[in-house]
Amino acid sequence: MLPRPEIQDITTCPHGGIDYSEVEAMGIIPQDVLDFSANLNPFGPPAGVMEALCECHCGEPKLRVKQGVRETISSYPDSEASHLRHSLAEKLGTEAENILVGSGSTELIRLAALAYFAKGDRILIIEPTYGEYQVACQIVGASLVKQRLSPQNAFRLNTDETLQLIRGSHPKGIFICNPNNPTGRYLSQADFEKIVDGCKDSLVILDEAYVSFVDNAWSSLDMVYRNNLLVLRSMTKDYAIAGLRLGYGVARQEMIATLRRICPPWNVNVVAQKAGITAIAEEGFLKRCQIELREAKKYLVA
Repeated sequence: MLPRPEIQDITTCPHGGIDYSEVEAMGIIPQDVLDFSANLNPFGPPAGVMEALCECHCGEPKLRVKQGVRETISSYPDSEASHLRHSLAEKLGTEAENILVGSGSTELIRLAALAYFAKGDRILIIEPTYGEYQVACQIVGASLVKQRLSPQNAFRLNTDETLQLIRGSHPKGIFICNPNNPTGRYLSQADFEKIVDGCKDSLVILDEAYVSFVDNAWSSLDMVYRNNLLVLRSMTKDYAIAGLRLGYGVARQEMIATLRRICPPWNVNVVAQKAGITAIAEEGFLKRCQIELREAKKYLVA
């Protein structure tokens, strides 16, 4: 049985994170590897997350650890991730209905492609960037329009060239990674608004997986009530919980409702939900990490 031709042509997207079988074959214990390919918060998860996972209680009063673990993993997770979405909504100053939680933001990238892109649709990708955008488009059979940024220009985006490409290709969707992975370039609010205003008939997917590590970042959430914008963020990166896989999307309620219709049930496990809720409650954690990162950068480049 052969898959669809579009699937046959897909090549696996390379990612950060070690290859466990490769390092074990070299006689190295994976946990002993200092992995610079995983772009996570270097200060690790909040202390409260570690404590919450050790407690693994459900309901009140708190259960003993062993019983709590059994109770927790024997039950299906909340398919709506209601508590987590409400915690995020309170943190972000929006409504829970404007938020969809995913098993990492990569799952939401694919959901958006499945919901809004079809075979033959043209999708604009600005390269070099995160490879999963291309994979998501290939899965649905969409055609790729690429704007390749130049190393001679330090990978800066010329928005006039982007708008010219949009006018010429009329893409159904556009992926923008901000700050960009892997170049680290951060697009200003003015430049981003120029792009969004220039493609009102296109879905703009703004991937902000690393925005928490940007000094003086502007708020994209003020724009999500536009009809054509989906903002994606990664709790995996913010809170160094890559092993749990957790991300979320913010958009107009109509768009979130559409994505929820095709979202797999129970897509975020109970442990990840618990970790997310606890991490959000750790007031000031990300701000403290940002301050420490600034100092660490000074040391690194000194």
